[in-house]
Formats: sequence, C-alpha cells, structure tokens
Amino acid sequence: MKFDIKEANGTVEMYLQGRFSLQENEAFKEILDRIKSNTADRFILDLTDLEYMDSAGLGKLVLLRDAAEESKVSISLRNPQGRVKKLLSLSRFHEEIAIET
Repeated sequence: MKFDIKEANGTVEMYLQGRFSLQENEAFKEILDRIKSNTADRFILDLTDLEYMDSAGLGKLVLLRDAAEESKVSISLRNPQGRVKKLLSLSRFHEEIAIET
C-alpha cells in the first residue's frame, strides 16, 4: 500500500492506494504513528484508489479508530470503491467509523 498526505486547516487527508492487508505493516505503522502524534482535529482516509482490503485491513482500521479516539481526533473513511466498498458494507463498518461517499 502506498499513500499520500495533504494537510490543511486542522485536517489531515491520507490517500490510500493499492492493497491494505496483513502484509502492509510498514505503511500501517506510519499512518498509526501519524495519527498518534499529530495535532490535527480530523483525519480522513481517502479510499478512492484502494483496490483491495482483507479482514486484516479491517482490523487495522479498528486500531486506527482506537488511536484516533485516544488522541481525541475524529477519523472517517472517504469514497470506498468496488470490493473495498462491499467489504465495508458487509461488515457494517459504518457502525465503527463514519464513511463519506
């Protein structure tokens, strides 16, 4: 998984690309560290270009949500597509993290 970051007005937007799975530990740790150490009010994970996510990726999203709550930062997912959107829907993930379309 690759990602780009844009930051403005207290919001950090992370644009995820590729695959989000068990093997994506380095990129995940970087995102997690950013959430834990940032002073932003809001984090948005843009999933437009995320092609694949498995159950390990879902678990990592829960860890990101927990880190955001600990840091008193809001977190949301934006624009999931295809299989990623279907996985989030089937797992009722909107009950865990807000999903913007």
